Amino acid sequence: MKKWMKSLRKKVLPSESLYLLKNKLMTGSKETKLNITKNLVEKIAELLNAEVHHSLLVDHKGQEQRKISIIYKD
Repeated sequence: MKKWMKSLRKKVLPSESLYLLKNKLMTGSKETKLNITKNLVEKIAELLNAEVHHSLLVDHKGQEQRKISIIYKD
């Protein structure tokens, strides 16, 4: 293969390969994933004797993101 052709091939960065691996592992419906997440957060809060706060964040462009905060004392 010629030198200039090698440079045209897409290189996969480590972060991209991790992203692809995570997507491959994350199968199932969105509802199932959210239920698993909810159960895990509840268990973490129970172990830490903590409070869980769910927030909905909206930026200036109207993009929505959800945030889960686990608040505990040492």
